[in-house]
Amino acid sequence: MGYSSNASAVKAAATDRPVRIVLCGNPNVGKSTLFNTLSGGSQKVGNWHGVTVGVSEREFSYRGAAFSVVDLPGIYSTGGGRAEELVAEEFLRGKEYDAIVVVAEAKNAERAQGLIRALKGFNRPITAFFNKSKAFAAVGGKVDEKAAARSLGINVVLGEATERESAERLLGYILRCDNYPKTGSGENFTELDYKPKKIDKAFLSGAFTLSFFALFTCLAFYIPFGRYGAVRLFSEAVSEFFDRLMIPLIRRWLSGSCSPFLLSLFCDGILVGVSSVLAFLPQIGAVSFCFDFLDKSGVISRLSAFTDGTLRKVGLSGKSVYTAVCGFGCTALAAETALGIESETERKRVVLSLPFISCSARTPVYMFIADRFLGGNAFFVIAVIYFLSVLSAILHAWILKKTAVKGKSEPLIFELADVRLPAVKDLLKSLLKTLGEFIIRLGSVIVAVCAALWLLKHFSLSGYIADGEEKSSLLYLSGEKLSFLFRPMGITQAEFAVAALVGIFAKEGVAATLALSVGGGFSLGFPQAVAATVFCWLYTPCLTALSAMKKKVGFRLTVLSAAWQLAIALIVSYSAYFILSL
Repeated sequence: MGYSSNASAVKAAATDRPVRIVLCGNPNVGKSTLFNTLSGGSQKVGNWHGVTVGVSEREFSYRGAAFSVVDLPGIYSTGGGRAEELVAEEFLRGKEYDAIVVVAEAKNAERAQGLIRALKGFNRPITAFFNKSKAFAAVGGKVDEKAAARSLGINVVLGEATERESAERLLGYILRCDNYPKTGSGENFTELDYKPKKIDKAFLSGAFTLSFFALFTCLAFYIPFGRYGAVRLFSEAVSEFFDRLMIPLIRRWLSGSCSPFLLSLFCDGILVGVSSVLAFLPQIGAVSFCFDFLDKSGVISRLSAFTDGTLRKVGLSGKSVYTAVCGFGCTALAAETALGIESETERKRVVLSLPFISCSARTPVYMFIADRFLGGNAFFVIAVIYFLSVLSAILHAWILKKTAVKGKSEPLIFELADVRLPAVKDLLKSLLKTLGEFIIRLGSVIVAVCAALWLLKHFSLSGYIADGEEKSSLLYLSGEKLSFLFRPMGITQAEFAVAALVGIFAKEGVAATLALSVGGGFSLGFPQAVAATVFCWLYTPCLTALSAMKKKVGFRLTVLSAAWQLAIALIVSYSAYFILSL
C-alpha cells in the first residue's frame, strides 16, 4: 500500500505498514528528545542549533501497531533559504508520510502558528505537541489545550518530551485520525504571570556565564586528569588490574593450550595495546559527561549568545560555539554539525579550524605521554592543550578571514535555551552511548592495529624474528622511512614515526602503538615528550574526520588542510623542542 493523505490510510497503516510520523518545529524545542522517547533511540539531543543536521528515522511499535518516526532539522518556515529549512522542505515535499507533529515549547506555543499555517499546505494530519508544559506552569504560565486546538485548527497535546506517558497520548491522537487541519479561530490560548528563576537571572550576565564556564571547565578537567582526581585513581586501578592480574592470568591459562606465537600475539600484542587504551575510558567518559551537562543545561546556548560579538570580529559567530564544543568529542561529528551554519564562508572557516580542537581520541595519547615521560602531570598538560585549542582555532579562523576564506558571518538568530538542571537519565543515556562507541572502536580498530603492529614487529623481510631482533623488523623499517621528520624534535626511535602513521587511521592507535613500544625500550626525555605531545595535538586528523570535512568544504580544501596541519605540527613541535633544549 502506498502513502496517501486520507484518514483511512493512517488506520490501515497500523496493521499493513508502519505509520510514518514526521517531527517538525523550531530549533531547540525538544524534537530529538521526543524522537528518542517515541522510538527508544539515542539520537543526539542538546540546547543548540544544528544538533539535528540531517533526517533521522527509526521504527518502533506501540500496542501492536507499527510506527516510523522521522526527526527533521529545526525550521522556522518552509520557504526559507537556511540549510536546515532546505533539508526539511525537501523531505516534506518529496517523501511519503502519514502525519506531521509540530513540536513547540509551551512558553512559545503561539509562536508556532506561522509554521503550522505553512505545514497545512502539505495536506497531512497535523498534531501540535507543546513541550515543557510543567516548566511553563512553574513560572506562572498556562496553555488552554482546547482553546489552542480551536485557535490552530488542529489537535493539541500538552506534555513533556521526556515522558513516555506524553508520547503515548500523542500516538493516540495520531491513530484517532481526526487531526486533519481545519480553519482556526485565531483566539489567544496562553497566559503568563512570569516568575523568573534566580538561575536564569544569573545567566543573563555575560560575565557570570563566562566565569561559570571557565570554572566548570577547570573542574571538568581536574576530576578525570588531576593527580588526586577520583576518576584518575579509578583509571589507574583499571590499568593495574590488567597489568598485574588479568593479562598474567590469561597468559598462564592459555600457555598450555596454544602455541607461543599465538600466545605472544594475543597477550603481548592485542591485550597490552587494548588495555593501555581501555584504561583511559573512565576519563574520557567523565569529560564527555561534563560537556553534555553544559550543553543540556543550556549554558552553551547562553555562552554562544555572549561570545557572538567577539567571535564575529575573527570571522566566526556564536553559532560556531556548538560546533567547536563538539570538536572536543569528535572532529567528524563536529564537521557534520556545521551544516547548521548558513554562511558558506563562515562554515568553511569553522570546519577548516576544527583540526586545532583536540578531539577525545587524542586524550589517551596525552595521558600516556604525560604519565610515562612528563612526571604524571596529565591535568596540567591536557588543560593547557584544551586552552590552546580554543585560542589556536580562533586565530586560525581570523587568518582564514583575512586570506583564503573571506566574507562576513550571518547574524545569530536562535532560541535562547532556559538554564536548568538536566535530567540524570538523559546524561547517563548520552554517556552510555559515548562509552559504547569508544568500546566498539577498541573492539575493532584498536584490536586490528595492535595485532598488525605485533606482526610487523616480529617479522622481517626474511620471515619471523625473535625478541631482541626488532631492528630488522618490518615495523622498524617502515618507521625508519619516516623518522627523518621527527629527528629535529630529538626523537630518533622509529616507533614514534610508526605511531604517527597509525594515527592517520585512528588517533587512539597512537597510544596503543606507544604502549607496545615502551616494552621494547622506547623512551622520551622531557623536551622530546613535550614536542611529541604538541605534534600529536596539531597534526593531520584521522581519515574519518577528513572524509567529514570533505563533504563540507570540498576535496581540494580538505587535502590542503591536511598538508597544512602536518606542516604546522612539525614547525611548532620543532620550535618547542628547540626552546626547551636551550
